[in-house]
Amino acid sequence: MSGMRRIIFTVALLTATTASAINTATHPIRIALLAPANRYLDRRDAQASDLIRSQVQNELRDFGYDVFITSDDRPRADYSVDILGPGGGGYPVAEIGLPLGRGGIDFAVIVSHVAASVNVYDGRTFELLHALDLHKKSTTVAPSAIAIGGRPFWAVIAVPFVEWAQYRSGVRAVAHDAARAIDEALRH
Repeated sequence: MSGMRRIIFTVALLTATTASAINTATHPIRIALLAPANRYLDRRDAQASDLIRSQVQNELRDFGYDVFITSDDRPRADYSVDILGPGGGGYPVAEIGLPLGRGGIDFAVIVSHVAASVNVYDGRTFELLHALDLHKKSTTVAPSAIAIGGRPFWAVIAVPFVEWAQYRSGVRAVAHDAARAIDEALRH
């Protein structure tokens, strides 16, 4: 019976030693994404800035970080990230019209270019740790206008949202790359 008591005592002692070594005060790395200071004159640039910031926030949360967007210039976080940009846009470089019955469709080759600068700062000292320059360029063929009508009536409907959708796709790609680069920079 004394052998069983020794085993129970040993297991209890090992459990108590191991339990006291577990640090329950750990927390995920806290990252503050600095909000822009109303520096965008163009509405589309401001929308793209908000989109890239929220995309980076979501991507970093998926990596396990505690991320928040703030306009405070001295946020309480382990790291601060300033995203400058994005800049760029989507624009057609070539178009062709195809007649179809009593109308037609214009197709355009749309080139989208998005660039952003990402600066990662230490949360306590605000020392610049990493400066990242990111850019994405993509090309697609998409409808740009639809024409309908006949002899007495003719109408052309522009489809500008295709260019904006291509640009948003580039913004999402830059945000994804930014989150991966931030994660990689913080892990090394």
